[in-house]
Amino acid sequence: MRKFTDKTSWHGAHTSTLFTAAMLEASGRHAALAEVLNEHLHQWRALEAKRAGAESTITRAQAQVAWADYALGVTLTAFANDLLREAGGMPLDKTFRAFFDVAPSEILKMALEGELEQLEAKWLVATKAKLSPRTTEALQAMRAAAEEANKRIAALREAVATRALFAMDLTAWRESTDASRVSVCLQLQRWAVAHDDETSYAEQFFADSELGPSGLN
Repeated sequence: MRKFTDKTSWHGAHTSTLFTAAMLEASGRHAALAEVLNEHLHQWRALEAKRAGAESTITRAQAQVAWADYALGVTLTAFANDLLREAGGMPLDKTFRAFFDVAPSEILKMALEGELEQLEAKWLVATKAKLSPRTTEALQAMRAAAEEANKRIAALREAVATRALFAMDLTAWRESTDASRVSVCLQLQRWAVAHDDETSYAEQFFADSELGPSGLN
């Protein structure tokens, strides 16, 4: 019998277990042995629904972070343009330099977390700078976008952490299911001895290798 290992895929473990359960039922002799494996398969379906949900949550969170990144870039550019206009187009203007000691274009090249780190210092500068109503509004829009981006990043981190914890449940299922498979194999071997059947009798109930989604190697 081929035991599960760390390299056995989640879906491959399910398909192999299903194959064995179905073979036991098809034999007309060992339907009772299939019951414990069918219980594992029932547990797998419940876990799979949660696993798929966790993956979907991460994908949605990634999309929301990507949008937040875009939105922050738009507001940052708008604020920088308004501030530069207010400075008479002079990037060396004292107020402009106070906000952007690093060029806006360089900040936009950073990963989102790097952008947010750069912008964190801007909020203190804003408390001392004298800005026009238009530029103040652009600053407020940028700050709101930054706050939203921070929320989206936190949500993504939480989703990833949840998936990491859930992975432990998947491992536990694989280990307990494999223990049941071993038990079934031993019982089949004993049955073969008791009925003078071939010593390889039990092996036919287990896939030689991990089965793909179609059930074919």
